[in-house]
Amino acid sequence: MHDFAAILVTHGLFTRFPRLKFAFIENGALWVGPLLHDLQVVHMQHPGMFAQNPVDQFHRNCWVAPFVEDDVAELARHIPTERILFGSDWPHAEGIAHPRDFFGLIESFSDSDVRKIMRDNARELTFA
Repeated sequence: MHDFAAILVTHGLFTRFPRLKFAFIENGALWVGPLLHDLQVVHMQHPGMFAQNPVDQFHRNCWVAPFVEDDVAELARHIPTERILFGSDWPHAEGIAHPRDFFGLIESFSDSDVRKIMRDNARELTFA
């Protein structure tokens, strides 16, 4: 996922199509932090390589659904809460048998952010 997402950003997909919305689902979120670090390093090492900051492009155009095992608070340190999606594809491995159990993974978030993760972000992704 790291390499695929890097290609989307570095090849200018989101600068050519700034309103494009891209969701990473059934891939977890452990790759997001290292990707954004790498993009920022490349951006700093090669000024002018990107028409727009590559991390800003990812933040604007990409949504991520973490696995149940992922640390959602850690993901929120890398991307805006508005780009985190709840998802459950039970009985597949990335799903959760009782979707309400996901609330336990985001109990450190504000009520507003919980609402975004559990409902509003998916609505923005699909209907806005």
